[in-house]
Amino acid sequence: MATKQVIFGGTSDIPYGGEYQLPMGNGGVVWGAEVAAKGIISTPGKLTNFKFGVHTAPGAGSSYIFTIRVNGANTALQVTIANLAVLSNLSAAEVVVAAGDTVTIGCSVTGAPANAGASHWTLEFIPTTAGETIFMSNLEGGNITSGRYSTLIGGKGVTTSEYGAEVLFPCSGTLKYFYGELEVAPGAGCTRTLTIRKNGVATALAITFGAADTTKNNVADTVAVAAGDRATIIFDQVGAAAPSTCCMGVCFVPDTPGQFMTSAVTQAGADSAVTNYEHLTCGMSALTGTEWDFHNLARACTAKAIYVRIPYSPGAGNSYDYTLRRNAALSTALTCQIAGAALTCNLITDVAILDDDLLDTMIVPTSNPTSRPPTIAYLFYIAPTGGGGGVIGSGGMGDKMIGEGLI
Repeated sequence: MATKQVIFGGTSDIPYGGEYQLPMGNGGVVWGAEVAAKGIISTPGKLTNFKFGVHTAPGAGSSYIFTIRVNGANTALQVTIANLAVLSNLSAAEVVVAAGDTVTIGCSVTGAPANAGASHWTLEFIPTTAGETIFMSNLEGGNITSGRYSTLIGGKGVTTSEYGAEVLFPCSGTLKYFYGELEVAPGAGCTRTLTIRKNGVATALAITFGAADTTKNNVADTVAVAAGDRATIIFDQVGAAAPSTCCMGVCFVPDTPGQFMTSAVTQAGADSAVTNYEHLTCGMSALTGTEWDFHNLARACTAKAIYVRIPYSPGAGNSYDYTLRRNAALSTALTCQIAGAALTCNLITDVAILDDDLLDTMIVPTSNPTSRPPTIAYLFYIAPTGGGGGVIGSGGMGDKMIGEGLI
């Protein structure tokens, strides 16, 4: 049996030559230095099927070239957007990655390309061990601060708000294989510890960097999660550790092989009067009324569930509706509402996603609810190949299609 995970990415920031991005979970993260764009592979496998899009074409005689880089070196996963095109070719090269490898997206240009506006991409991960999926995150080049939090998916500097860093799970499964990399070792007499917390409580899935360590992992401990659970990373230190940024990776194994997930978090509240949009994967973003700013490029799969959580209720008589959108025109059947005193909503139903679909979440307020920052998660599925497909997990979310459900 073989499984695959589609990695969705996108950012409203403009790419320039000589800049880099984190492959997973971007939102408002800017293109910049490679040290601020790294994510870590937490389990071995292959990267393949890389594709890229921009909102505005480069223009005649100009192009963007985007390359997947592993451990600071270019790979064969490279695509080009040239002239009047807004979508690249598909690179089906297969690049083998090992646990502990770092991955970035590099950008180079030819000519003088026009302002691309937002950019969006897709990439597939095929794990060596079927069913395993990867999360990648970093601090965007910012320094670790003891007692503060960051996210398991996407780029995000440290925050005092644990809610503002939480990843929400739309299915049950197991977290394992936690990897971290510091740019600067803690120094003599000092240590740094990164701990994954579940629902506000520290777990055994933690790594501690000694005085001279810049890489560390925990491949022994595991954490079981249920649909609706949340997870963050908290930082602690002993001594006056040298300032350092950090990138991280963790493996998530859904209980149903073939499932994979996205999660998006923002510390910016949704507007109380107008429609806003959000990425599928990000550690931070500022919600916007411009939908194309928040597109994520897709590969063919089935979207199966939406889960949403907010820190405080909308208030009596008020509500927010959250809907998976396709191609800035189609509101899908994956939609749920948080109303009145509620803090959460979810819906399980199947929606067919096609190659090159542009996906985002639409957030619609009713009756001027108090502005609330949502955490939004989606569950996706691609049937395993080579036997063993169609496993039914908790909640009955297997590979049975019940239609696109477009409304």
